[in-house]
Amino acid sequence: MKRIVILLIALSSVLLLSACAPKETTPTPTPTPSPAAEPQPQLSGNVVEINMVAKQFEFIPGTAEPIRVKLGDTVRITATSPDVSHGFAIPAFGVNAAIDPGKETTIEFVADKAGEFGFFCSVFCGRNHGAMKGTLIVEP
Repeated sequence: MKRIVILLIALSSVLLLSACAPKETTPTPTPTPSPAAEPQPQLSGNVVEINMVAKQFEFIPGTAEPIRVKLGDTVRITATSPDVSHGFAIPAFGVNAAIDPGKETTIEFVADKAGEFGFFCSVFCGRNHGAMKGTLIVEP
């Protein structure tokens, strides 16, 4: 019985001493500084109104001559079709609108990226549908 008591006291001492021993600590990583924010382009804030005709198999304006706007312009296109249903899509700006014959369709977006962007008819409109494209140029 004495042996059990001595063993229990020894075990308790070991546990007690190990609980009081200093703990190893993991060093806290030093936060890395965030890169400086890139300067934002100056946006114009102007509204550019464009009257567009979508007809087999062109956009007027847009197909023969590009549409030009400034960075930051709100582009408001009023589109009509004299013949069949068409679409107007500019993926770079998240635009995809239907243009029904005899109705006005208003398409609005902010030209918040500079560059040259293609647009196209997104509704099958006949044998030369694939050629119905245009260009939007957003100047800085």
